[in-house]
Amino acid sequence: MTNRIDIEQRLVFDEVAELYDRVRPGYPDSFVDEVCRRASLEPGARILEIGCGPGIATRSFAQRGYAMLCLEPGPRLAEIARSRLAEHPAVSVLTTTFEAWPSLSGAKGEFLAQAPEFGAVETVSEMWTARYGTATYLELMQTQSDHRMLPEETRRELLGAIAEVIDAHGSSFDLEYEARLLLAERL
Repeated sequence: MTNRIDIEQRLVFDEVAELYDRVRPGYPDSFVDEVCRRASLEPGARILEIGCGPGIATRSFAQRGYAMLCLEPGPRLAEIARSRLAEHPAVSVLTTTFEAWPSLSGAKGEFLAQAPEFGAVETVSEMWTARYGTATYLELMQTQSDHRMLPEETRRELLGAIAEVIDAHGSSFDLEYEARLLLAERL
């Protein structure tokens, strides 16, 4: 078993890639539409996604016809994303971190060289609610990096205590989500 100290927090999601893909919520269409509108994305626009995971957000943008280059450090997550996005030929998923992505590659000159500085940041957000039963919520908690970083025994005890609290309060609850996007105009 991997020593929790030896693994970076952002990489622990790959340990539970299939579970992450199954239980993590998607984003409301209205939020994705608002992002596209505020970013003035024209049909066929190119998007660089850093840390695409299994492609949860990626799918929403790919279905709208955008070309995407997605970077994902977790090999299992990247493979799920490739599989889920196979019907979108304008989407590529590379198994790499942003930091390790070759800085002189043509794809990176295309995406980053044109945007060296940005203007004021604007925040776009949308809230929604999802209902969770005990078992589903415990699965969701197993995809949280702070929980993944705990020693196995500690994580098991924590999840057991969470289950007791949920069960003691009706075995389900509503969880509020907020998706936030920070937009900055390129100068």
